Amino acid sequence: MRGSLLRAFAPYVALFLFLFLVFYAGVNYKDGFATRLNKFDVQLLVLGGAIFFCYAVGRLSSKTIVPVCVWALIFGFVLQPLIGTLWQNFSMFKLTAEIAVAIILFTNGLETPFKKIRHLFFPVASLSLAGVLVSTVAFSLILYVIASYFGISETSFLTSLVIISAILASTDPATISPVLNQLHFKKKALRQIATSDSALTDVSGSLVARVLLLVAVPVCIADRNSVFAYFVPLLGDRALITFIVQVVVGLAVGFLGYLALKRLYCSDLKEKEPEDPALLLSAPILIYVIANIAGGAGFLAVFIAGLLLDLFGNLRESYKFYDKLLDHLVKPFVFVVLGLIVPVNTLIYLAPIGILSAAIFLFFVRPAVTLISLMPWVSSGKLSWRETFFLSLTREAGVVAAILLIIVSNYEIVSSSYALAVGVWIIFISLLVEMPLVPMLARRIGVLLPEKSNS
Repeated sequence: MRGSLLRAFAPYVALFLFLFLVFYAGVNYKDGFATRLNKFDVQLLVLGGAIFFCYAVGRLSSKTIVPVCVWALIFGFVLQPLIGTLWQNFSMFKLTAEIAVAIILFTNGLETPFKKIRHLFFPVASLSLAGVLVSTVAFSLILYVIASYFGISETSFLTSLVIISAILASTDPATISPVLNQLHFKKKALRQIATSDSALTDVSGSLVARVLLLVAVPVCIADRNSVFAYFVPLLGDRALITFIVQVVVGLAVGFLGYLALKRLYCSDLKEKEPEDPALLLSAPILIYVIANIAGGAGFLAVFIAGLLLDLFGNLRESYKFYDKLLDHLVKPFVFVVLGLIVPVNTLIYLAPIGILSAAIFLFFVRPAVTLISLMPWVSSGKLSWRETFFLSLTREAGVVAAILLIIVSNYEIVSSSYALAVGVWIIFISLLVEMPLVPMLARRIGVLLPEKSNS
C-alpha cells in the first residue's frame, strides 16, 4: 500500500522539486544571468532548456491527473524571475508561435474526416461560424460588465476584452480528443461533431480575431467607450471586403498547397510515397506564410490544405508524425512561452475577474452559444438537450487560443498584460476543469452506452 502511494506521488514530487529549483535559481541568480541574457548562446541555452522541459514534463505528467499544458504553463510562471523581465529579447519564441499555429491547423485539417462528416456539415458549420460570432459579442459584453463591477475602467482594457473574446472562441480538438476516444457514445455523431467543430472553430475564431485587428480596432481607437463600437465597423464595406479577401485568398492558397503536396507525395491515388519529415514540416509553414503575404488568412489556408489531403487518404499516416511532434514538443512549448510572457502580478491582480470570467464562460456562455447554434437540430429532435449540453462541455479553450494570445501581445493597440492575464485564467481553468469533467458528466447525463458495453 505504501509503495503504491509513493509511486503515485513520485511524479508530483519530481515536478514540484524541478519547478522549485528553477524558481530558486531565478530569485537568487537572476542578476548575474541577466547580464549575459542578450548573448545568443545564452538565448539558445534557455531555448534548449525549455524544449528539454517539454520532454521531461511530457514523460512525468502522463502519470498525473494534471494535463501537460498546465504543467508547462506553470513552468513558464516560475521561469519569469530568471528571464521574464527581458522576454522581449526572445524573438525566436514569438516566431515559434507562428510556426506552431501553422502546423496545428494543418494537422486539424488532416484529422478531420471530411467524407465522414459531410452529413454533419450544417450543425458543425453553425457551431463554428455563427457560434464564434455570438460568443465573441456576448462574452465581450459580459467581460465589460465584470470589469466595470470591479472598478476597472481603463479604455485600453476595452480593446483587450473584444480581442480575447474572439480568441477564446477557438477550441482545442487535440486536447479533448483523447478523452472522447475513451468514451463509447450511444450516438456516434456526438464524437464527430465535437472533434470537427473544434477543428473548424480554430479557423473561424482565428479569422474573426484577425479581421477585428485589421478593421474594427483601428477604427475605434478614438471611441472606446462602448463594446458595440468595435462590432459596428464589421457591418461596413471595408470589413466585408477584408473578410472576402481573407477567405478567398486563404482558400486559393490552401487549394494550391493541397495540389502541390498531392503531386509531391503521390504519383497516383493508390501508391503512397515514403513520408518525408522535411516536407511535413515545411509545407504548412510555407502555405501559412504565402497566404498571409498575399493578403489572405494563413489560418484558413493551412487548414484547407490539410482537409483536402484527407480526401484521398494517402497522407493519413502522416498524422502520426504530427501527433508526436505536437503533443510532446510544440504544445507544451507554446504554454511555456505563454506562462513566460504573462505578468504574474497582473495575473494575481486580475484573479477575481479571471476566475469569475472563466466560470461564466465555461458554464453559461459556452452552453448558451451551443444551444443557440444547434437549436434547429434540437427542435427537430436530431439532438437532445442533454447531447447539446454535453457538446458545450467539449469546447474547451486550448493551444490555439494560447498561440493567438502570444501573437496579439505584439500589438500596441491591445493592452497585452490585461488580455494575457484574463485569457490565461480562462484557458488554465478550462484545461484543469473540463478534461476530468467531460467523462464524468457524460456518464451522469446518459449519453454513453451502459458500462458493460464499454468493456
